[in-house]
Amino acid sequence: MQHQHSQQQMVQVWQPPNEDYVKCNVDAALFGEQRCFGIGMFLRNHQGHFIKALTKWYEGTPPPHEAEAL
Repeated sequence: MQHQHSQQQMVQVWQPPNEDYVKCNVDAALFGEQRCFGIGMFLRNHQGHFIKALTKWYEGTPPPHEAEAL
């Protein structure tokens, strides 16, 4: 992923995978008071076209890097 810097913020620019590959972007959201977290995954091809997405909820409060690893 390339980073472009402005005066006060960093902007991340999505980079496509090589041809004949797909890229899976993953993120997680943690809700400590509710003791649960959600993850989302999004697949795109080398042209950036949508292939498939998935969201899922779990119980517990793992560290963010562990939640994204699921």
